[in-house]
Amino acid sequence: YHITLTQALTPNDMRQRVLFCQWARQMIAHDADFFKYVLFSDESTFKNTGELNTHNCHYWSDVNPYWHRQVNNQHRWSVVVWCGIVNS
Repeated sequence: YHITLTQALTPNDMRQRVLFCQWARQMIAHDADFFKYVLFSDESTFKNTGELNTHNCHYWSDVNPYWHRQVNNQHRWSVVVWCGIVNS
């Protein structure tokens, strides 16, 4: 099972991707190490209230994992997990 909600693509999205790729190629032509100075990052929020941030919610399995279960906690909590990669 693989849970993924995705944003619908519009006809303009392809053009925007092409423009970005052309810009990136220009930056690399100007400086071969351009992407060494770019920070790629992502984040996700985990809560005990049952809310699910599905932006990056992936669970791979050959069988139904039943991996989401209700837990009764006395206090609300949430955790933000952030990750960044720069220069390899």
